This record gives sequence, structure tokens and C-alpha cells, in this order.
Amino acid sequence: MFPIKSHIFFPITFILLILSIHSLSIAFSLPLTQYGLLPRSSDGLIGIVTAPLLHGSWEHVLSNITSLGITLYLLFSVFNTVSHVVLTIGYIVPGIITWFIGRTAIHIGASGLVYCLLFFLFCIGLYSKKRQLLALSGVVLVLNSGFIWGILPQNNSISWEYHISGSICGCILAYVFRNFSFSTNSESDIPSSVSSTADGINFIYTKKPDSQ
Repeated sequence: MFPIKSHIFFPITFILLILSIHSLSIAFSLPLTQYGLLPRSSDGLIGIVTAPLLHGSWEHVLSNITSLGITLYLLFSVFNTVSHVVLTIGYIVPGIITWFIGRTAIHIGASGLVYCLLFFLFCIGLYSKKRQLLALSGVVLVLNSGFIWGILPQNNSISWEYHISGSICGCILAYVFRNFSFSTNSESDIPSSVSSTADGINFIYTKKPDSQ
């Protein structure tokens, strides 16, 4: 068997997990939304872990997994050495913030993680001012410009609190990693564990040397 690279494995695995959970909930009429995130409730704390995997409808699922697949692919392709940290924090922290600031309602869906990844990918280019990352930020902005409206409290059926929590988390993560930079390398110099972007340009994520 051929090994599946992480920038393909993790997006596919995450999406299949979400699809499987929602399919089972529909097939067996399982009330899984009760395990969503309920702000300022001890019973709702479990939602910090479970809410990103739960969705209210197929429309909700499909709208999230499309953006999630793209952002996870970019994350694990371009930011391979920090991708697990960003994914873990982006999965947990938006839920924690929403638990404190959210309305008294059940919040579900992977959109908090999606917004975290979108804003991380967008802001990292602005903070680093690196040409390649600015280009990536531009692509993310063009493809997802409509997402900005999701952080506004315009629809009570949408967890804008989850969205804005993810956005804040993504911006902070991008700021934290602003002191990291990419160095281009020839194909022969790249170890097999380093991911490559879709256009064949390879990057190693390294800490900037301390200024003298």
C-alpha cells in the first residue's frame, strides 16, 4: 500500500467522520444535537469537543465540509510542521470562547473551525508580508469573501458567536506564528516528510533567526 500524505489524509478523514456521524444520526433518528455546545452550562461543556462534528441538516454539512476540505488541505500542505497545533487549537478554543459569550442555545457545526482556518490563512500573509503567503491570503479572500457576513449577528439560526470566536482564534494563531518564515528549496533538498504546495513549490516552516 502507498502511504497517504497528511495534507490529503487529514482533510479526507475529518470530512468522512462528519459525514458518517450525520448519516448515522439520520438513519437511526439519533438526537445527537443534544450533545452540542450550550453556553455557560456544565452539561454543555461536552459540546466543546462534540459540537464541531454535529450538524442540523445535510445543507449544513455540505456547506461546512466544502470549505473545511479546502482549508485543511492548504493548512497541511503549506504549514505542515504547525498544522496539528493549528488544527487542535482551532477545534477546541472557538468552542471555549463560545461557551462564555454565546446565546443560551445549542451551538453545533464545524464552522467555528472553518472560520479559524480561513482567518489564519488570510492573516498569516498580512502579518508575515511574505510574497507567497500574501498570494495565498488573496486566494482565500477571493474564494471566501462572503464569509465575512457570518460573523455578524444577522440570523438567529446561525451561530455567529461560533464564527466570530473562530475568527478571533485564527487571527491570534496567525499573529503567534508571524515570526516564522518560509524558505524555498529545490526538490532534491527536500526531505520526504516535507509537504509540497499544489504548484510544486516546496517550503520549510522555520523560525526566523534572532536579530543580532
